Amino acid sequence: MRSALVWIGAGLLLGSAVWALVTGFAIGEGLFEEVGGWWVPAVAITFFVLVFGIRWQEHPHVYVSEYSTVLYRSWMILFSLVGLTLLGLYSTADPFGFLDAKPLFDTLSPFVHLWLAMCAFALGTVFMLLSWRVPNPRPFGRSMTLLGAGALAVVVVGAMIVLVVPREQHRVANELGETAPAPAEVSRVGWEWQPPQGASVVEVRVGSHGPLVLLRGGVVALNGETGEQLWSYRRPYGPIADPRRDSGSDVWREDGHVLVRYETGDTWGGSQQLVTVRLDEQTGEMTGRESDSLSPETGPDDSGDLENGPPRAQVREALSLSDECVVTSDYQEHDGFLAAVIGCPVDVDAENTEKSISSEDPFGWPEGEVDAMLVAVDQAANRELWRQEWTLPTETEVRRPWLDLISGPTGESRLVVEGGPEERTVVLDLRTGEELAALPKDLMSSRDLIGVAYADADRAVIATDTGDRKNSAGPQTTFHQVNAEGEITDTAVVQGAYLRDSVGTSGIAVFEGSLLINWDEHLVIAPFGETTRWGEESFLPVSGTVRTDLRLVPGAVVVSEHGGSGLVGLVP
Repeated sequence: MRSALVWIGAGLLLGSAVWALVTGFAIGEGLFEEVGGWWVPAVAITFFVLVFGIRWQEHPHVYVSEYSTVLYRSWMILFSLVGLTLLGLYSTADPFGFLDAKPLFDTLSPFVHLWLAMCAFALGTVFMLLSWRVPNPRPFGRSMTLLGAGALAVVVVGAMIVLVVPREQHRVANELGETAPAPAEVSRVGWEWQPPQGASVVEVRVGSHGPLVLLRGGVVALNGETGEQLWSYRRPYGPIADPRRDSGSDVWREDGHVLVRYETGDTWGGSQQLVTVRLDEQTGEMTGRESDSLSPETGPDDSGDLENGPPRAQVREALSLSDECVVTSDYQEHDGFLAAVIGCPVDVDAENTEKSISSEDPFGWPEGEVDAMLVAVDQAANRELWRQEWTLPTETEVRRPWLDLISGPTGESRLVVEGGPEERTVVLDLRTGEELAALPKDLMSSRDLIGVAYADADRAVIATDTGDRKNSAGPQTTFHQVNAEGEITDTAVVQGAYLRDSVGTSGIAVFEGSLLINWDEHLVIAPFGETTRWGEESFLPVSGTVRTDLRLVPGAVVVSEHGGSGLVGLVP
């Protein structure tokens, strides 16, 4: 038995060296920068042991002497300690994610395969130490069979990790059933959901039957009423972001589909590819897959203006702008649409034009007029959808337009433009540029204005500061509901809270007759026509956080945290 373990150990040493060299050859030049060179001594020791530590020739006076036996034991003890040390070093990189809440490993990670090689090396040296003297391979048939089996075991395990462990996890919906309506109100926690394998939630969107959960490596569709998983597509081992998208997300929606983009082919040889998978939003069925070759020198975005950033470069390319026109950093992206503000100085000398370009702010220089443009671009087709143009004279009080995205009807977002044409604040449909519900001029020009919380074609909800934080009355926020003509039709008053941080974000969900508000780590329902006191008696039985998002979807309101790991579904 001991003799068999010795020759299996020799095979493990040979297999560790072979697999370490295969990993190094497959990864290429970047291997040492990524994982270091600690594996190189293991390969050198393996060849030293296989050449000088086995009695390949029959010289009894050399191999059987007391001196050679002591020397063999000393070297193998030292090599065993080296093997265990190298195994410990590569284990500290946690290649299999055992230190995470839910283990997850990349089957193409060099850390995984070098850990396998070091494990085989350490085990092989320990097995060979069992001989206590220089092993004799005779009879060759038996010893070489065991040696080959040990080496083959390492190679087979490494190859199985690459070829057998799936990198793509795809589940299609079966029977979807009827779509539940968006709730008119919520009162309790109906379900909770945790993403698989400890993945983090990038964003929650509105799907056909509930929330569409965008993960950092895939997407999962849930039933809004029950939280049950309907379909999923996950590729958690190294997806990359769409280089045009400022959000950094590798998953996004577009024209009734969900797109997942990832990089493949570069790690283990072959041409580097940028793959985009197109999934049906309702069922998760794959409707298309596109691959683009990438240049390792330039990466996925070798044509964009890297200095100005890909989104602004895309606007400039779609509109063929002149050099003096500046695409400002104030832009908004949503579901494949990109809205941006552009300023072109008029009759301005070369010095001020250069200042405008270098500062990326054409509106910050009072020396002349600025032709302003608000444009929307279809990012997939790289073409202009619509634009609005106006001129900002020198004497204008509002010198800089601002953009923001707010909640609209289920699944949609609206574009708020402050300081737009005629110095007005307007709410636009991001897809068409059409102006939606009118905003009362007196309310929008008020110094107490906080912002627009919601807008669609029939109504808008506007928040104002109506409290007196300097006196005993304390903070108070009033939400005004206005109709399409801009007339105030109802109000909801929240006492004890100044809700500026929640307005204009996804921290407020708007129902037909009430608001669900997240602030100060609590959730409160504020009905229209009533005054709600912010306090324990009005808190819903669910803990929020300062950065919690609320998303109204079919069947529920989904509570999620930026970069968090779980969702909560609030139901009627």
